[in-house]
Parts: sequence; structure tokens; C-alpha cells
Amino acid sequence: MKNLSVWAYLSKSLLIVATLKAQRPEPAQPIKKPIVLWNATIHTAEAPAIPNAALKIEHQHIAFIKPIKDIQPQDTQNVKIIDVSGKHIYPGIIAMNTILGLREIDLVRATHDFQETGMWTPNVRALIAFNTDSKVIPTVRFNGILLAEVAPRGKLLAGKSAVVQLDAWNWEDAAVVPEAGLHLYWSPSYKRRGWWADPKSSQFNKEYEKTIVQLTQFFQEAQQYCRQPSETHPNLAYQSLCPVFEKRQKLFIHALSARDILEALHWAEQWDVAVVLVAGAAVATPEVLEAIKQQQVAVVYTDVHHLPLLPSDSPFAPSAVPALLKKEGILFALSLGNSWEVRNLPFAAGTAQAWGLDSLTALQSITLNPAKILDIDHLYGSLAPGKRATLIVSEGSIMDMATAKITMAFIDGRPISLESHQKTLYERYLKKYQSQGLLQH
Repeated sequence: MKNLSVWAYLSKSLLIVATLKAQRPEPAQPIKKPIVLWNATIHTAEAPAIPNAALKIEHQHIAFIKPIKDIQPQDTQNVKIIDVSGKHIYPGIIAMNTILGLREIDLVRATHDFQETGMWTPNVRALIAFNTDSKVIPTVRFNGILLAEVAPRGKLLAGKSAVVQLDAWNWEDAAVVPEAGLHLYWSPSYKRRGWWADPKSSQFNKEYEKTIVQLTQFFQEAQQYCRQPSETHPNLAYQSLCPVFEKRQKLFIHALSARDILEALHWAEQWDVAVVLVAGAAVATPEVLEAIKQQQVAVVYTDVHHLPLLPSDSPFAPSAVPALLKKEGILFALSLGNSWEVRNLPFAAGTAQAWGLDSLTALQSITLNPAKILDIDHLYGSLAPGKRATLIVSEGSIMDMATAKITMAFIDGRPISLESHQKTLYERYLKKYQSQGLLQH
């Protein structure tokens, strides 16, 4: 029995050590002295790239961005100079409408914390479910994603999204905007049957009209409550809509078909709220484009890497939609919502560029435009003096899978680790096969 106790103790100790080793990298510490990134091509996301330039990080912010020829002796006094010659500096990428940190393993329901039971949960906050210890987070940082809008999923009024930075001890430290907006999942007028490999014909949703009547009634009651809130009997669900009616928070409407988008936008007009449309290739319909422009609605586009809506459409039609949105003068951002898929966000921008979008707008669609939609563009989304030093250094274009190799990243001026579980496994087995002579050194 004594031996069994010893073995049990040793087993527990080894398990604890293995668990600690498997955790994500420890959050970075603030820099002790200013840093100058020297001689890179700097992509500010506000204007064309600046070749042979330097960027100074002081405390949390960018102190200056200058061509090397304009650098004065005092600019480099008492600083740490990091030579990044031949490399590229970009703003940190912002992932919109994602469940990153809210779901860890697809097939393990116990790791899912992105949806509440019921259709009326507007007071739910995604922020408090955000898991800063997620193993998925380091894998997306490795591709330059440093900020995320984590959003709840649901059937109707799902709750509030939050903007977080991806290098924190806990959700309190991660919070950039605790409540970014309310997410409404518009009830589909037609229900799809089958699945993507064997789609069936759609059928009309018999509950559609009833659901919209109930939604309208809920908003009417909430609006009345917000005009005269009860101090003795507060209603948290109604109370959560007050910032939306006051335009301090936005209403993110998720809709699938062109018909649903048009009806959702028409319905939203009566409330005089700031609307952001989260939708796929259906936004390319002429009637939808006209409604979006008339109501000055921003778009979070989700279908760059999806199949076309109709069998008769070009297989690349969804990839060409961002160029169309740009042509129509619509503010838009790109999104790959799933936790495992979001790491490919910079390459989605590259795909959009390959199908007609100019390179500057492609970069803005994953940096500056998300910041504008989330009302954080005074801090993030582009590189400029006074803004937070949240940026990445890459050996090539971050939107090209063949050349993107991120070598450094900073969040709020802190140099963060780019280690991840996948990278550790890659290096382990690379050494194994090199030692066996199966791979060249």
C-alpha cells in the first residue's frame, strides 16, 4: 500500500508538470526601455507602404514612424534598436465575429461556452466566458491575429460581444471593450434541409412571422423600459438594450438570404440604431447593396472561402464580393468565425486581393476597418504616432501563405511569445527525423 501511495503521488506530480508545460505562453511584461524597429517596410494601413523606415515603441504606444533618412541622432538615444532589415511591419490583425476562446474542442461539448439556452438572452456577456488559457489562441497569434471580437451564438437575441487582446492572464485583463454590441440572429424565412454535400429543397419557416412579431414586441417593451427604467424592479434583459437605443453600442444583425437581409434592415430602421450586418455572399444582390448604402450599414463579410450560393454561380463568386463592396463604397471587414478557422483570416484577405480587391483595402479589411466598426480605431487598426503599439513583423506579405512568416509581435508595446502547441510538436518531430537522416538539416 505504501508503494502504491508513492506511485500515486509520483503520477500526480508528473501529470501536474505535463499540464503546466502544455499551457499557453505566459503573458509578456512591459518593455523597460524604448524599442526602435529599424529599416523595415512599414504598412500603416492608412496609406501606401513606407520602405526603409523605422518605428519607435515607447511604453504602450508608437512614438514615431520615419524613413531612415529622416532619423535624427536624438531619435535613437537610450533605446534598444532591433534590426528588421528586409522585413515588413503591419498592424495587428483584428478577428471579427469569432468564438475564439469560447470553444476549445469541437467534439467536446464541455469546452463549448458560446451559447445560452433560449431565444431572449440579450444580457449575456461573451467576455466573462473568454478563456485566456485556450491553446487555440497561440496558434492564431502566430499568424498575426492580436485582437478579437468574441461574439455569442444563438437563435435570436444571443447577447453582447466583447473586444479582447490576445495576451492576458484573465478576461478582465484581456478586455479592450467589455461590451461591443448586441448580436441578433435573424430568424430565417426559409429553412434549409439536408447538408452541404446533399442539399435538399428549402421550406417556408412557419414560425417566422410569429417570431418577428415577438421580437418587435420585445424591442418595444425594452424601449419603453429604457425611457423610464425601474430602480425597484430592474429588468436585466430590457436594460441591456438601453445602450443600443442610445447608439452607445451597435446592433449586429446576422442574416443569411437576400430576403432575410432586406427584411432585417427594414425592421431595424424603425428603431434608429447603429446597425452592422454580418452576412455572406447574399450581400452582393443589387437590392441588398442598395439598402446597405441607403442605411449606411457596415458589413462583416463571412464567405470569402465559402462555396457559391447557387450551382450556376462561379465557384469563386464569394471571393469577389469584397471587391464589389469596395466599389460600392461600403465599409466592410472580413471574418472567419470559427475558432479553428480564424487563423486563416490574413489569407482570406489575400484571396479577396486575388479576386479584384486592391492590396491596401485588403489589409484594411482585417485591420483598420474592423477597428472602425468596433469604434477602437483611435487606438488600434493602423500604425500611427500615439496609437497603441500592437503590430507584427513578417518576412513577407502577411496575406500570402507562401511568404507570411511572422517573426515578432507586440500587443500594447509588449513583445509577445509566438510559441504554440503545434510549433512545439513540429520542432520535436523535425529533430527526430533529422537525426534519422530522413530530412536535411
